[in-house]
Amino acid sequence: MIRRRPRPTLFPSTTLFRSNRHTAAQSDGIITISNASGLGDGEFLLFGHDNQSYDNWLSSEVPGLLSRRILREWRLDETGDVGPVTFSLDTSKLANKPVGYSKYILLIDADGDFSSGASIYPMSLINGEYVANNVPVIDGDFVTFGVIRPEVDFSLSSSNSQESVTPVSIEVRLNYAMSENFTVDYAVIGGTATGGGIDYT
Repeated sequence: MIRRRPRPTLFPSTTLFRSNRHTAAQSDGIITISNASGLGDGEFLLFGHDNQSYDNWLSSEVPGLLSRRILREWRLDETGDVGPVTFSLDTSKLANKPVGYSKYILLIDADGDFSSGASIYPMSLINGEYVANNVPVIDGDFVTFGVIRPEVDFSLSSSNSQESVTPVSIEVRLNYAMSENFTVDYAVIGGTATGGGIDYT
């Protein structure tokens, strides 16, 4: 008895294709970049770090007196335009935040000196990681992470206006230019009008 094996079916080469996109990458268990919004064929975003320390907070090359950052920096290598991406930070390997520094931030800069010209993105805690969504990136960008001690104060130490003119605008400022709206609660307490009268609200 002779048995014949079934012949394999051959498909035209035009029907043999595979969709295989690597859309998230992690570095050293600390940083993950994902969700590239414009990733297409022939487009890539690669990144690597300078092998510096990430276990303490430095006050050098930071955008202001009330911020600290880790020493490690990452460099982005983009081919094409992958669009805005998501950065996720696992803080379990980082040192504890310094006292009074309450918010993690992502810093992106063109020349690696984050003291001026850096874009600052606040990070929100989502599923155990700190995340910054829809962050635009450019080939050659430098990236690091920091913490800030947000502080709001008055732009002027004193101000005055005619009481017949309403409303009176009093400018306040945040110590960091954030990439999102920032809301501050305030209250007016104490004080009396000139001569002890109560003629204002």
